[in-house]
Amino acid sequence: MGAGLIHLGIAAGSAPVLLALFAGIGALEVLWSVVALSRPAPAPAASLAGAVLLVVAQLAVLLSGSHDHEAAEPSAAGVAVPLGTILGALLLDLALAALLALRLRRGSPTGVVAAIPFLLGTAAGAGAVALITATSLAGSSLGGQHLH
Repeated sequence: MGAGLIHLGIAAGSAPVLLALFAGIGALEVLWSVVALSRPAPAPAASLAGAVLLVVAQLAVLLSGSHDHEAAEPSAAGVAVPLGTILGALLLDLALAALLALRLRRGSPTGVVAAIPFLLGTAAGAGAVALITATSLAGSSLGGQHLH
């Protein structure tokens, strides 16, 4: 959910070249998270493939130089994406890919899960996602500041 919100925030301030790309990615990530929260986990192999593709796409944007350091003028490609903001989304997508790969390797959990460690882990994960998302959105055009 966090990476989807970050991508939608990036889309809001992007040049038309990247607007459709980031809006589409953000919408798909939000939709996937709603499905993942409302049902047992969606197909982990397909989800992992999607997460890896998102990471590759974001790395391509970073390596193409389509990010700005000063936010004053776009790159030579004519588009500017705040570096700190896209790094926040990339971090969340990398974490998702790693967790999906771990789940595929270990298989679906069986047996009873201890409630307290599960709740503590869930709360810690939600806090980390909220912190990364809020910080990254503050660096987008929605937040009015750019992270450097």
